[in-house]
Amino acid sequence: MVKLSITAFFLLAALLVGCGEKQPAQQEQRGELKVLPSSTPSPVPAAVDAEADGKRVALVIGNQAYADSPLRNPVNDADKMAEALRGLGFEVMKATNLDQKGIKAAIRRFGERLDSNSVGLFYFSGHGTQVGGKNYLIPIGAEIQYEDEVADAAVDADLVLAKMESARNGLNILILDACRNNPFSRSFRSSTKGLARMDAPTGTVIIYATSPGDVAADGTGDNGLFTSHLLQHIKTPGIDIGETLRLTRLGVLQQSEREGKKQVPWESSSLLARFCFAGCGQPAQASPVSLPTAAKPVAAAPPARLPFEPEMVAIPSGKFTMGCKAGRDDVDGDCNSGEKPAHEVSISAFQLAKTEVMFDQWDACEKADACPHADDEGWGRGDLPVINVSWDDVTLQYIPWLNQETGKNYRLPTEAEWEYAARAGTASAYPWGNGIGKDNANCYEDSCGETFDSPSPVGSFAANSFGLYDMHGNVWEWVQDWKGAYAAEPQADPTGASSGANRVLRGGSWYNAAGFLRSAYRHISTPDNSTFNVGLRLAHD
Repeated sequence: MVKLSITAFFLLAALLVGCGEKQPAQQEQRGELKVLPSSTPSPVPAAVDAEADGKRVALVIGNQAYADSPLRNPVNDADKMAEALRGLGFEVMKATNLDQKGIKAAIRRFGERLDSNSVGLFYFSGHGTQVGGKNYLIPIGAEIQYEDEVADAAVDADLVLAKMESARNGLNILILDACRNNPFSRSFRSSTKGLARMDAPTGTVIIYATSPGDVAADGTGDNGLFTSHLLQHIKTPGIDIGETLRLTRLGVLQQSEREGKKQVPWESSSLLARFCFAGCGQPAQASPVSLPTAAKPVAAAPPARLPFEPEMVAIPSGKFTMGCKAGRDDVDGDCNSGEKPAHEVSISAFQLAKTEVMFDQWDACEKADACPHADDEGWGRGDLPVINVSWDDVTLQYIPWLNQETGKNYRLPTEAEWEYAARAGTASAYPWGNGIGKDNANCYEDSCGETFDSPSPVGSFAANSFGLYDMHGNVWEWVQDWKGAYAAEPQADPTGASSGANRVLRGGSWYNAAGFLRSAYRHISTPDNSTFNVGLRLAHD
């Protein structure tokens, strides 16, 4: 065995950038669990699924008074998170600087408050580590001398999941804003960095402050980097948890890169219900959520579509086999290794634009001085699909401008959503069959039997059975995901790799041969790249 004193452990932790800056020694304090009822009055969330419509219960813990390596912000994080959640209708149990007995007691009481109709949320800010493939929350006063003592001295994060599962409720959220590097890695037998991936049980989302193998910044302000950005978005009405996390991830990434580090929040999800912290409809004041007889508010009608907005199509929920499947997708060229393995994916209902974004729509953003100029290569503008726009242009400028102008929450589709919509319920390489055929899409020269030698006006070919035009050919379409390997097991609303060098493009273009237009085909490009055959299509929850 390798012996490591608790003093050495925390001194080593302090050297890890994301574990927080070491603060002057302070007297260790034992926390006390406080139960804070939801604020009165509070907004009643306009949830759209029964699973997300129960009472809301949260346990918030912030540990920073570690003897030799105290952190700067976990107590502030816990205070602000508790305040925000109370305002969103949660009954909040909050504690700071808990020892092992205190954490376990708080988790037990949290589990007792959950029932089959509740939404559960657990938030922890402090030191965390991985040993033997399991994640542990480090209590105040932990005395750890050997690796095999971690399980006895710390708190297994699986205990929280077990309490949540015991409630048999429909929706749970686990948020870990912990140092994700293993402070024992230099002295213990294992050398694995970061927290271990935890598979989210059905109806659960597990949210990490940063991706596997990285460390989370304690922050230079009053809150940790991740928590400060999460707090900015959970109060926004009308956006679901997926969009909340996307906006949080984007903000953390941008700020961390400006500070010379790269931190990318990450999540593992198997949510079945749509959930919005501040309501999926328009914000409304109603009776306190503690009153079981309170009536649900009626969501305001969505504003009319503005001239520069896309026309959206409702895509139903469903399941499909994503990727290359033998006998279905291996036509017009064999499938690539990146398209395998084929795997079952469940997709929640969402909206997708009927056509690719047109120059007219992009030009409205440019006229507002919010977007860069997109070169049309001399082919014309108007109802031609916009080209020469990078993933960064789209996600950092165009979509934020569009959402500000419309009050809506447009986004790029995930790769899984795109393929599901492109297949439109069919079991073939293309939605019209297993061959490219004639006059079904705009592709290279005469491969598709059409007469275009450049991008064609949107809607020039027949729509698929979902009512979507040009999902194949014309221009490549950016999707949200980083390029990563497919999982073999079934997935629910997957969001792709947590980080990478390239973003994914889908659909092929007028400049590509037929095989590139297959529903399963994956193409890549760096996020800052723009070119003459790449555009986009928008999604909306």
